[in-house]
Amino acid sequence: MQTWRPHLTRAFGPHVEVMDREEVLAETAGLGGVDLFVIPADMDRPGDGLRLMSELRARPASRHAAICILVGADARETAAVALDLGANDLLAVDAPVEEVAIRLQTQ
Repeated sequence: MQTWRPHLTRAFGPHVEVMDREEVLAETAGLGGVDLFVIPADMDRPGDGLRLMSELRARPASRHAAICILVGADARETAAVALDLGANDLLAVDAPVEEVAIRLQTQ
């Protein structure tokens, strides 16, 4: 995410933030104003990102936010589970930043 951030900031303005799990959950504890989350499917442990997505979907403040999950090319089962849990889109971890920006704009 840090490598994509400069380009995404140009595309979306200064509202692009990179947060860890605790910061995301604290941000969405109140009324929050996050429109879109990009979450790696595997954070500290395999499936951590999917668990975070489930938590965000359960919270009133983030229930309707778009969620894009980053997956590796060989993670077909993880991709299917992410879509079943409510991911709006899947992004390849090695996707060109220009493609990422366009796909995020559609969300």
